[in-house]
Amino acid sequence: MASSKRRRFLVQLAGLGASTCCLSGRLQSESMEQDDRTIDVPWLDEVITPPSQLPVDSKSARSLLTAPQKSGLGETLDSIQTKATKQEIWKGRREELLNWWIRFLGYDPRAKRPLVQWEVLEKTTLDGVVRTKIRYETHPGWPVEAYILHPKNGEGKLPAAVALHPTVNHSIDEPIGLKSNDGKTEGPRANGLHLARKGFVVLVPRNYLWPTNDRIAAKEQAAKWNGEQAKLAAIGKQVAMKGMAKMLYDVQIAIDILEQDPAVDTKRISLIGHSLGAKEALYGIAFDSRVRCAAASEGGVGIRFSNWESEWYLGSTITEPSFEHEHDELLGLAAPKPLFIVAGESADGDRGWPLLNAGQEIYSLSGKCRLGQYNHRTGHSMTEEAGRRMIEWLTTYG
Repeated sequence: MASSKRRRFLVQLAGLGASTCCLSGRLQSESMEQDDRTIDVPWLDEVITPPSQLPVDSKSARSLLTAPQKSGLGETLDSIQTKATKQEIWKGRREELLNWWIRFLGYDPRAKRPLVQWEVLEKTTLDGVVRTKIRYETHPGWPVEAYILHPKNGEGKLPAAVALHPTVNHSIDEPIGLKSNDGKTEGPRANGLHLARKGFVVLVPRNYLWPTNDRIAAKEQAAKWNGEQAKLAAIGKQVAMKGMAKMLYDVQIAIDILEQDPAVDTKRISLIGHSLGAKEALYGIAFDSRVRCAAASEGGVGIRFSNWESEWYLGSTITEPSFEHEHDELLGLAAPKPLFIVAGESADGDRGWPLLNAGQEIYSLSGKCRLGQYNHRTGHSMTEEAGRRMIEWLTTYG
């Protein structure tokens, strides 16, 4: 069966034979494996070390090994002396946090996903890369277009990545180098194209807030999605999925597609994204065990760093004083997979270090810490240096 699906995949990309291919999800492991990587980026120590002085309004770091208190800080852990003891405590805390986020999001990312059918729209060969445009549905009535980029002369099993676009009208055209807000069509945000030229198979899917590739309609699309979910919940069909859960689900469908590609090494699938795409990358690496590493630029690690309260993300519940959870919990869930945050003192910055410190405590339980942040301090746009480092992160750890 598996070999038959792979043959159909090749037929599709060749533009021959049937027009659709079936994909299926699989149950995800919850285990926290030891990090076995031996090679690091040369600047790792720089990005895993916080600045000597943090902003005065930064919160104190808490420990993820304890339940959050109303003050926002964890209880002290003076009695925890050994690494083995902390590892055992984290197993229980990890399960607790994972279950809480699953209930909050209204979606279990470990569940098997239904079959997805897709069709090829066009195929183009250019400058060492074969670019194929496809269309599929993630949920009934929610069509997605995406690009798949293959290195023209790739040999053997190749690393792969899902490149997630930012909030720009032309959506998936930016990561592949077709269009750009700043006119730099092959600038740092054309990360899908850059990775394909580095030997990656890259899938670039459209976010659900875009009804077409060239027009964002966030409020309308979110209202449509939330309305559908409320109706399903009202009749007992399912728990309503938040907008961020929809995005996570769609990222997982993109990974499902990559897993069917015979050119892909399924143990080497990474995520990369800027702004909106960084938010998706953060949730993807936290909740899908297949993700090997990720690079996320200016997404807003802290729940109050960006517009996470928007109806198309997490909703207004997170603004209530009683809400005790934070995204440092996602950093803990991502451990020990290498995660690189790019900040520009806009959505992310030095104020995020208490959250990273909490995540680093968990990373340290499984080997070398590979959770870090690079701050270019020039605002929300991605710099050339930031883009170069993101690509180097994935080529090193992916």
